Amino acid sequence: LIWTMRNPFKLQQTFTLLTAITFGLGLEKILNTVKRYSSLKFSLVSKNMVKTLIKCVLIFSVLIAILSYNAVAFDGSLGLIKDKRSLENVFVNEKIAALAKILSTEKHHDYRGIIVPFTHYIELYMQFHAPHYYPGRLGLLSDIEILLNDALKYGELEKILGMYSIKNVILYKDLQKLEFPILWSIEPQFLEKMLDKATMTIKYETQSLVYYVNPYAFPVVYITSFPIFYSDVSSLIDLIDYEYYRKKPIFIKAEEVCTSMRTVFYNNETYNVLFRVFEITLPSQSNYTLFLSVNVERTIPIFYSIDNEEIRVIKVTPATQVLDIHVGMIGKGRHRIAIGIPVDKKVITWETKVQGKRYRFISEKEFVTSNGFLIYSKRLSDFTLYLRSKLLKHGEKSWNTQSILLCYNKTNGTYFRIVFHKTGLIELAKSINFKYTPSIYVTAARFDLKDLELKIDKVNDTLTIHILGFNETYTFKDKDLARKGYLVFLSDNSNALWSNVTVVNYLVSFKGFILLSEACMKYTVAQYSVLEFSPYKIIVSLSTPLKHGYFYIVFNERFSKYWRIKVLGLANVEDVSVKHLIANKFFNAWIIEYQNAEALRNMRLEIYYDLEKTLVIGEIIAVITLIAITAIVIIYEYFLYYKTSLNSS
Repeated sequence: LIWTMRNPFKLQQTFTLLTAITFGLGLEKILNTVKRYSSLKFSLVSKNMVKTLIKCVLIFSVLIAILSYNAVAFDGSLGLIKDKRSLENVFVNEKIAALAKILSTEKHHDYRGIIVPFTHYIELYMQFHAPHYYPGRLGLLSDIEILLNDALKYGELEKILGMYSIKNVILYKDLQKLEFPILWSIEPQFLEKMLDKATMTIKYETQSLVYYVNPYAFPVVYITSFPIFYSDVSSLIDLIDYEYYRKKPIFIKAEEVCTSMRTVFYNNETYNVLFRVFEITLPSQSNYTLFLSVNVERTIPIFYSIDNEEIRVIKVTPATQVLDIHVGMIGKGRHRIAIGIPVDKKVITWETKVQGKRYRFISEKEFVTSNGFLIYSKRLSDFTLYLRSKLLKHGEKSWNTQSILLCYNKTNGTYFRIVFHKTGLIELAKSINFKYTPSIYVTAARFDLKDLELKIDKVNDTLTIHILGFNETYTFKDKDLARKGYLVFLSDNSNALWSNVTVVNYLVSFKGFILLSEACMKYTVAQYSVLEFSPYKIIVSLSTPLKHGYFYIVFNERFSKYWRIKVLGLANVEDVSVKHLIANKFFNAWIIEYQNAEALRNMRLEIYYDLEKTLVIGEIIAVITLIAITAIVIIYEYFLYYKTSLNSS
């Protein structure tokens, strides 16, 4: 029962169902039904009293539902906040129960851990006994789960684990079945081989488990003056050296604000260049270095500019995978970085080299597929695709509509398939070596199959589908999306019209960038102390004043606007400025800026969850309501008993 009802959504659904039934039928009908089908006699309790009691119970249920939701898993909180060690007798796996009991004695605020393969069976033990080994504490899993699973595919998983503050990885080898897998659903013997390849150390090993330690894990709470700005998580994996992790940096995502196509004349050649523009906010003036992760098949220029200044050029050769560019002095504040990639833009017409089956061009830029397909006969790596399509005739099944194949390789039967279902779903299916796997990703979407206008970006391992006209965007990630292949336009047991199909082929595979301050790389790691750590309040003090004019305090719990910070111990609070931001992909951080470093000598920082007051008030109201209901019933029953006694006498 505890395992079933732990989910806050189930609590809300249960409450909603009961409320709907109660108010839908009406109290009178419920009361009459209870009378009719039970032996209960309402001799001492009137109908009005029953109505009052039911209303009080409903009010009490509302408060309990709110309390349960907030206490178990509200977004941004620590989630489960108490160790339910009294439940250990209901668990049947003695080894996991014993392990969970040992883990529950560890400090919760230093680092996290994870037991893998992480299934619901493991979850049953960890969420109540050792919640710092329960990934659900990071907030709603979804995207966190995807990134952790992807970490296995990309390699160097200790970098991703380190960003999550996961220091301890325990491989449980005695797991008999991978039932209801959540994370790393791989047989333990294969998972052990993958973990052994990582740069983690083995703390100890038994027949049942292997205990790995990740030396690159960030603490749950830490202070740093070393920001690293990045464009994509894959750039952190490709470009961040392990030594940087020892300096405890903060990773801040550069926001991509726009793209634009420009014509650039360089070295007696004209290039169509797609510029991707990113915005960043720098904490100080410094010399900066830009690192780019790229891949090209021939020598070609890459263009970049800072704050719309002069466009600069750097040549890339096939042997180059990482470019380090000294961009010079950049001032404090908000800036724009534009990265320009040469592209080849082509509209598919009847003159374009294509092949296929049961297709025909009805005008220069329009073609129809009738239960057939058309292949654009050029192998593509990264690209942007623009098109309009109209479903002329659909088949019986929901997937008998327009489909697009990516990374298509006829020889080995490898491709990805985007399916637009009649039911309003976008499905991404996958075939590797002729083994077809449907529905690797499925999402509900808004689109019109009779007027389907799309922009599709395929960059490295990321696929982004823009539904134009509905302003909807959907993103999918898979390591096999980085493969090269052909584009195929398909109508399965249906007829479809395709118009103005435009392919923008990137001549450079741009995987991402990071931007580092050359001065920050020389800073020493900040010294600080965690004075207090509870599920809703953390107090931190600086051991030594920092003299950089700023620092970041990072709290690796799921970002929420309700996490607040309070500066304590200052004579004048106006000496510092504070701003809340997202860091390390999902988590909380605050930048503290100041003028006088000596003013920080007695400073303490209190991180607290603002809804905690609501939670306490809810607890108080719930208890008062329960006491009040009980008191009303007792007093009323006593009054009726006393009145009956008087009448009988």
